[in-house]
Amino acid sequence: MKISLTYYLLLLFCLSCAAIKKTENDPFIGKYKMTVFNVDGVGDVPAVLIIDKEKKIYNSQVNYKVFEEERILDVIATYPIDSSTIIIESLIDGSQWDFELNFENSSFSGSAGGIFEIEGEKIE
Repeated sequence: MKISLTYYLLLLFCLSCAAIKKTENDPFIGKYKMTVFNVDGVGDVPAVLIIDKEKKIYNSQVNYKVFEEERILDVIATYPIDSSTIIIESLIDGSQWDFELNFENSSFSGSAGGIFEIEGEKIE
């Protein structure tokens, strides 16, 4: 009984380490400070992007500020298209805007709707 308990604890430890290592290697997961540049009538828009993953599904949340008013982006879906690029589909004022973000190391660049440039860096 003592030996099987030891093996069980060792197996549990190895599996938990494997799960942590797999999450740490995911280039998308984290909290990012980002800016959407030169938005018409608004200027630069600062935001915080949080990406996490439950099982195989990515979730994202974007909190941004326009004219000193805090807002939350209405995210429809978040999904990778390759090992370094993720798409965030969202609704802004009733129109769909897709954010394409290209990750490299602890930062990313991309565009919103193919129009506005975006840059961000990991903060957590």
